Order: sequence, then structure tokens, then C-alpha cells
Amino acid sequence: MLTARIDEGRSVAECRAYAGLDIHEGTIAVAVAWPGRKEPEYRGILSNRKSTLQRLIRELQGPYAEAVSFAYEAGPSGYGVYRETIKARHDCQVVARGRIPRKPGDRVRPTAAPW
Repeated sequence: MLTARIDEGRSVAECRAYAGLDIHEGTIAVAVAWPGRKEPEYRGILSNRKSTLQRLIRELQGPYAEAVSFAYEAGPSGYGVYRETIKARHDCQVVARGRIPRKPGDRVRPTAAPW
């Protein structure tokens, strides 16, 4: 799992908002957990472009969150999302598919490579 710290003196625990991303070849589904909320807020599906991701980061770091912690599942999409969030000085975790907890017996179909 790749993890980056926001600053030398700030840890992941100090992040105020958490964003889970479901990344596909052409789209990114976004859910955000704001402080004090019981359920995450589903933000919708965005196009998988650099400019769209940069706009999402700016919106999430608005008046409610100084720092945002992003997480997404590793896959054929590469590390472009990781690089953009780190460049914007936010935490990002790329989680390996095999390290995500699942109930015994749950099966996951393998995904095909985009090429």
C-alpha cells in the first residue's frame, strides 16, 4: 500500500474529510465522508480526466476541509490519481485488491485490462 504524508508535522489522523474513489477507464465514482456525518455523501460519477480530478480536489478542500485523505483500489488505471492528489498536498492511499477485507465466500471477478 502506498501512503504519503501531507506535511512533516501532520498525520493522516488530522485529515478532516475522507474521499473514496472507484476508478475505471473513463469514469471515477466519488463518495466523501465529512466530519460529523454518519453516512458518506455520494458525489456522483465524474469523467476520468486530469482537469476533472483537479476540480474535485479544489471543491473538497473548500471551507470544510483543510486536508482530504483519498483512497482507491489499485488497478490498471495506474498512479495518475495518486500523483495528482499528492501534488495538491493531500494524503492518498492506493490499496491492493487482495488487501481489502471481504466476507468468506465472496468472490470477485477479475477485471480485464483496458487494452
